[in-house]
Order: sequence, then structure tokens, then C-alpha cells
Amino acid sequence: MIKINLLGEEIDRSGLYLLQFIGFLGALALAIGACYAFQSGRNSHLAELEDRKSQLEIKLARLKKDTKEAEELEEKKQFLKDKLTTIATLKANKYGPVRMMDDINGAIPERAWLKEITEKNKELELKGVALDNQTVSSFMIELENSPFFKNVDLGESVEVIQDDVKLRNFVIKASVVSSLEHDKQNKEKKEEEKES
Repeated sequence: MIKINLLGEEIDRSGLYLLQFIGFLGALALAIGACYAFQSGRNSHLAELEDRKSQLEIKLARLKKDTKEAEELEEKKQFLKDKLTTIATLKANKYGPVRMMDDINGAIPERAWLKEITEKNKELELKGVALDNQTVSSFMIELENSPFFKNVDLGESVEVIQDDVKLRNFVIKASVVSSLEHDKQNKEKKEEEKES
């Protein structure tokens, strides 16, 4: 008699399942290992960046301190420069009016007299009396030749009679050259003469 198994023979697949399970565990272990390695690399890189950041912050703090010191030194330098400029201006102004008055005294002709001298904002106004227009003109020319005056201009010249004598009341206006400008111009002239 022949037996026929219609259900079929049961095949033992437990080894196949075990092999699949081991493959799955291996793939899972590889994925976890790769993630761990990637994360470790990232953490290491992050630690390097944090270390670099702290070094840069220390350097930045040092540079800020140096910058602040440099700014303070620059402020002190400017302060001292301003003081020196003020001292030089005061020194120049100490002798400037004396020189200016000396030049006016030397420029005024014999037949002219000054009544009033006014200076305001480096603008000089000379009021006086002269015998004629030629005297006023020569006075203006002498003032122009002085290094302490520029833009010499006749404000007015009016004929007046005083004690039966015809005279000219005049007003001359001029710009005053400061002693510092005068000294600077002299220095430039000397340098030009040396070069020539």
C-alpha cells in the first residue's frame, strides 16, 4: 500500500528564521554603530568648535582691552595736542598785537593821524585824518606791504574842514593775519627760497 500525503511534508525552516534574525541583528548593530560613530564625530567636532569659541572669546576680550587702551591713549594724545595748540596760540597772540601796532606805527605817513583802531573777529578798522587822498593811499600801500594785514580796503574818505584846513577823514578796513599764520607763511617762504 502506498501512502499519499496530501498535506505535504513539513520543512524545517527554523534555521532560515534564525539566519534572518541574526542578519537583522547584524544590520541593526551596524546601523547603531554607524550612528554612534557619526554622533561621536559630531560631538568631537562640536567640542573642538566650543574650545575654539572660548579661545576666540578670550582673544576678543584681550583685543577689546587693547582697543580701549589705544582709544584712551589717542584721547590723551589729542588732549595734549589741543593743549600745545592753545599754548602756541597764546604765545603767538602775546606778541601779535605788539607787532601789529608796530607795523601800523611804521606804516602811517607823517601827514596822517589815527583817531581810533578797532579789531573784531580778525577784522581791523582804522579811523583817522589825513591831509589828502595821496596820504591815505600811501598809508594803505604800506599796510598792504605788512605781513600782518591783508585785504586792505578804503571804507570811506570824506573831506572835512577843521580850523580852516581841508582834511580827509578816512576809514580803512583790513583783515588781520594771526601770528601763527604769519610764522607759517615765513616758514613756507624760507623753504621755497632754499629749494630755489
